Amino acid sequence: MKIKNSFEKFILVLVLFAILSILLAKKQAYTDGSTDPAYQKGIVYLNQFKPDEAIIEFNKVIKLYPRSDKGYEARARAYKGIGRREEALKDYTQVIKINSPETIQSAYNNRGFLYKAAGDLDKAINDFTAGIKAVAKPKSQEFIYLKIILHRNRAKAYFQKKEYSKALEDVRSIEKLGGSVEPDFIAKLKNQDLPVGSK
Repeated sequence: MKIKNSFEKFILVLVLFAILSILLAKKQAYTDGSTDPAYQKGIVYLNQFKPDEAIIEFNKVIKLYPRSDKGYEARARAYKGIGRREEALKDYTQVIKINSPETIQSAYNNRGFLYKAAGDLDKAINDFTAGIKAVAKPKSQEFIYLKIILHRNRAKAYFQKKEYSKALEDVRSIEKLGGSVEPDFIAKLKNQDLPVGSK
């Protein structure tokens, strides 16, 4: 294709510029937003136990970066801190939909914890299980630690449901991952006549 005159060249440059702008805008939409000053300010507010102020900052981040898994996750923690359970659940659900490897386990764990606190043990167990499966073979210590926490929380949910053998399976998984379980929980399992400690 031969470009005949400078007007056609100008139009071609404009079209290419428009395409590049769209691509850059899409890339920005997928940024987690954690480097944004509003996110950093929100984290400071969270650490100062000022959840209302933190929510305002995380709202700014989410408006700028609609797929900010870290923005939704942090805002969910702030909502949880002031007892706004439904909003926290929605934000954790959004983090799970975004499906970032950095936040997926934590989102399943935290949403499962909210379900467990509300007495919905089946939903809690489903979330803890999904979180365990989200990173099948964790390599970093952080992901291994999160997997241990998910097993621990699922074990406690199974215990509440009186599914003691499943709770014991989680205890064994925790041990295989190099973690430990609270001695009082082990004592409760032993009271159920389970062979705790044998592998």
